[in-house]
Amino acid sequence: PPSVDVLQDAVKRAAEVNPGTRLVLGAGATQWVAQQHPPPVLLHDAPLQLNDDWLQAPIDISQGPTCSVHRLPGHLVFRAFHGVMDGQGAMSWVRDVFRALRGEPLAGHDSQLTEDELAEREGPRARRKLQWRATCGLAPPGSDAIKARWIRRTVSGTSRTPVALMAAALRRLHDEWGDPEALRVMVPVD
Repeated sequence: PPSVDVLQDAVKRAAEVNPGTRLVLGAGATQWVAQQHPPPVLLHDAPLQLNDDWLQAPIDISQGPTCSVHRLPGHLVFRAFHGVMDGQGAMSWVRDVFRALRGEPLAGHDSQLTEDELAEREGPRARRKLQWRATCGLAPPGSDAIKARWIRRTVSGTSRTPVALMAAALRRLHDEWGDPEALRVMVPVD
């Protein structure tokens, strides 16, 4: 693996063209703000273990960093908070880090488009105010959160569209509860 200094320089250059890697939740927790400093590169001497404390540690979304790179013997681990980027966004960032390491031009991704703006591209739509009916997302609509129960459903088969299968399973579950209009499934896109 590259030295920490070389890797940090590549991460810095990739973060300049991928501002999502520098996002933290701003004051008042109402919007994401890009910090000036890039994601850190952290050095670990021990081989990767899935129960490592640093891998299990929560990500502080208000203080950051929300993204980081970890250099271990024989491994580079890229860590990103899903609220600032999805898997495709993380892969774009990772690819740019490796482009920077190879001295290639960076692709970057600096879209300011929000999910609401994306939805509006299809034309105006009626907006409904979300009404949270329980603090537990698994509780039947209108239930008391204290009386919420866990329900486990298995979606059989394999698919290239597991999110669609999960959304369909949630819809069937809401239909069982007799309030199909209460369900709203949002899927982030890259």
